[in-house]
Amino acid sequence: MTSSERERIEALAQKSVTLREMWLRERQEVLAEQLAANAEMKKRWELSDPIEIIQRKAVSEKRKEL
Repeated sequence: MTSSERERIEALAQKSVTLREMWLRERQEVLAEQLAANAEMKKRWELSDPIEIIQRKAVSEKRKEL
């Protein structure tokens, strides 16, 4: 293997690593946005659902008793 072939292989490997890291970062950003949106939807649902409010109060009172 010549030195120029090794350099090309190394350059390709570096590009591959860079692309993988970029993809992973983008994926993490998308997942973080989805988690935040899910948390917000759950919060709004819990605040608007009277049964959920009553159940949350009951759980909170039981924890206080312990």
